Amino acid sequence: MRTGDVVRSVNPTFALNAGDLAYDNGTLVELQTKYDPTWGSFKAITRPTPGNHEYNSPNAQGYDDYFFSGVSSGNEYYAFDCGAWRLYSLNCEIACGEGSAELAWLRNDLAANPGRHYMGYLHQPRFTSGSGHGPNDDVADVYAAIQSAGGDVLVSAHNHQYERFGKQNANGVADPLGLRQFVVGSGGAGLTGFGSTQANSQFRDAEHYGVLKLVLSDLSYSWQFLSAGRTQVGSTDLNDLDHPLGTVLDQGSESTNLGGGGNRPPIVSRRRPIHQPAGLHDSRRNRCRRGASRRHVDNDMVTGERSRHSHVRRSGRAFHDGVVLGGRVLRAAPDRVRRRTHEHRRCHCAGSARGSAEDARGPGRVRL
Repeated sequence: MRTGDVVRSVNPTFALNAGDLAYDNGTLVELQTKYDPTWGSFKAITRPTPGNHEYNSPNAQGYDDYFFSGVSSGNEYYAFDCGAWRLYSLNCEIACGEGSAELAWLRNDLAANPGRHYMGYLHQPRFTSGSGHGPNDDVADVYAAIQSAGGDVLVSAHNHQYERFGKQNANGVADPLGLRQFVVGSGGAGLTGFGSTQANSQFRDAEHYGVLKLVLSDLSYSWQFLSAGRTQVGSTDLNDLDHPLGTVLDQGSESTNLGGGGNRPPIVSRRRPIHQPAGLHDSRRNRCRRGASRRHVDNDMVTGERSRHSHVRRSGRAFHDGVVLGGRVLRAAPDRVRRRTHEHRRCHCAGSARGSAEDARGPGRVRL
């Protein structure tokens, strides 16, 4: 896989991981031998969140040992600033619904930081059209909390493909002031196909590995999904690089909800991609049949996910879910919740999630 090269080309401020970082169980040894030789080069700028595979180890201890020197308390979920934005690393592998400590913390932190732009990222998606895992109702409460505060974006992984949704509320109803959710499972594991298309799904790609890049600005944001090569669905083998590394497959931009742009449509590039590979679907242009050779270029954000299902097993593979964010001259002031000191950086991110370890270039990851 070449996702690491794509991330390096973005040179982001942060790398965001959305779980399932080293298969099969996220142990310290697996992280050290599968994740660290590749994605370890981004560790200093990584802001991770765990996935279900990390919890195959009791209390995700390997994850805590690798990223937080064994300290779990305060690192299960946390928040930090990126310019005018506040980002939330969420964890719905533990209780995150009504009555949970995490949801109470999230609501309190949102209230204590008014007037910001908000983005959350976590492993399992609230909405997905993927055939491997369905929409997750457990995420609905944190989704609603971020939206109620005027938030804009939720990034997830878990399924092995890329999907972008239009703005909607936690019940899946289109809403101009809702969250835009991305599913980025294209980091390196065998890609899996789509099942029934969910409402408000606007773009789907189950053919390409890739990374999601996000640019977070004062009153707007943009995204780009950057290609890292193509493979056959259900295979972990890279078949070919069907266009230059880092080619934009989906991009767009829009005003933030708190910036007064919630009732305006996103700016969508009408530029055609280099070619139109099979297996890409864009519901907005779409009248496209399943498998039709189409891709839609929209918004300026890039996300990716690395992971695989248990039936696509291979030794020596690292798996990762993540998102890459990119920004202008925005400074990121990390939150004290993490009790770690980080230098100020430009708010620029890039990364990917869910997948097998790539070659020596490193697995796909998310950078901020």
